[in-house]
Amino acid sequence: MKNNIVPSEPYKPKPVYNKDHKIVSYQLRVPQKFSDGTRGEIFNKNWKVPKQWETMSADERRNAVNNANMEFACECNMGIFVNKQTRLKRTAEEMAYDNNKITFSCAVNEFVKYRKNNAGLRANTTSQDIHNLSLAIKLFGDKELEYINLDDGNTFISALYSLENDGVEKYIKRTKQTVIKHFKRGTIIKYFTVTHAFFRWCKDTKHYMAINPLEGKRNKLKYEYGEDVIQRKSHTIEEMKTILNELKNEPIYWQLFTLLFIDTGCRRGEVLGVEWSDISFKNESITIKQNVQRSRERGTTVGPIKNNQVRNVYPSKEFFELLKKYQKSLKENINEDNQFTNYVFYDHTKARMMRPNEVSDYYKMFGKKIGLKLNPHKFRHTLGNLMADNGTTIKVIAETLGDSIEVANRYYTNDAENRKKEASKNYQKMLSE
Repeated sequence: MKNNIVPSEPYKPKPVYNKDHKIVSYQLRVPQKFSDGTRGEIFNKNWKVPKQWETMSADERRNAVNNANMEFACECNMGIFVNKQTRLKRTAEEMAYDNNKITFSCAVNEFVKYRKNNAGLRANTTSQDIHNLSLAIKLFGDKELEYINLDDGNTFISALYSLENDGVEKYIKRTKQTVIKHFKRGTIIKYFTVTHAFFRWCKDTKHYMAINPLEGKRNKLKYEYGEDVIQRKSHTIEEMKTILNELKNEPIYWQLFTLLFIDTGCRRGEVLGVEWSDISFKNESITIKQNVQRSRERGTTVGPIKNNQVRNVYPSKEFFELLKKYQKSLKENINEDNQFTNYVFYDHTKARMMRPNEVSDYYKMFGKKIGLKLNPHKFRHTLGNLMADNGTTIKVIAETLGDSIEVANRYYTNDAENRKKEASKNYQKMLSE
C-alpha cells in the first residue's frame, strides 16, 4: 500500500544573483515526505522577486520570501505543484499520443529509460546521456522525429564546431566575470557519439525514423585519424619525478593510491574496487575485476569493470612494501567499532567506502601544492604514451590498461607516431640552422 504524503518543512530559500550581484530570485526547495518517515523527490521552484524589490525594507523582503516559501510548500504537500521536468515530459507524451507521432524530447526520455533498465549500464551513465544529448535537445526538442533529415544532421555538426571554435558565454560567480568557454574536442566527440547512437536506436530499434541524419558524418569530425585525433594529456618524465619526490611527504594511504595509478594505469573506480582478496603478495600482482561509481540516484555502487575485461596488473616492489606496512597498521588499530573491511582503500575515518570524487579532489589539492595539474586519469594516459613510445605492442597496451585494441590504437599508437614525426621535424630543423 502506498504511503500517505505528510506536510514537510521546506529548506531555507537560497538567493540567486545576477551579474551585478543583485538578487533577482530565490531558489525554493521542498522535500517530499511520507507517513513512514521516508522521503521522496525534492521539488524545486525559482521564485522571482517583485518589481518593487529595491524599494522594500529588509523586513518586507524577508516576509515576502517566507510567504512565497510557505505557499510553495503547501502546493507541494497538496499535490498541486508539478515540477518542470515532469510537466515537460507529460506535454511531450501527450503531443506524441495526440498526433500519433513522437517528438525528439519524448524519444530521449524513452531512450534513457531503455538504457537504464535494459542495457545493464553503470550507475551514472544515464545522467551522462542526458548531458551529452543536451545540444541536440536544444536544436530538435519539439520536432517530430520523422521530419528530422540530413540537413538537420549538418546543422548539428555545425553547432558542434561552434561550441569548439566560438565557444559559449559562461558567468563565473567567484570572479563575477563573463568568460568564453571553448569545448574540448573530447567533449565534442562524446556529444556526437551519443546523439549518433540515439538516432540509430530510433531508426533500427524503434522505427521512429527512416534515416539516421548523422550516418556517415563521423569523418567530418576526423574522429579516428588525421591531425585532429583526440589528444590525451599526460605527464612528462620531469613532472613524474617531481610527483614521486613530493609524494614521500604525503600520508601512506595516498602514496599507495598514487603508486598504483602510476604503475598500472588503472581507472579511479577500479582502484577503489580492489579488495584484499584480489592481492597476491607472492606474485606481486593485483586482479582488477570491479569498479566503484557514485551517482545521485543510487549513491556509491560496485559493479563490473569497463567491457568486463578482468585483468591482472603488476605494481612495483615499492608499492607492495608500503602496502604491507599499511595492512599492519590497520590490523593494529582495529576495534569493535572499526571493523577490518574487504576493500583496501576504505575510508576508516568516516566508516564508509571512499567516493570517486574524493580521490579527484585530493589530486587537485596535491597538484596545487606542487605546482602541477593532476587527476587520476592523467597517470593512465602517461603510462599508455610511455609504453607506445618504447615500442610496446598495441595488444599489450590494451591488455594492461583494460582497453580494446581499437581504443588503444586510436589514443596511444597514433599519438606516438605524431610525437615521432614532431621529433624528426625538430631534429631536421636543428641540422638546417
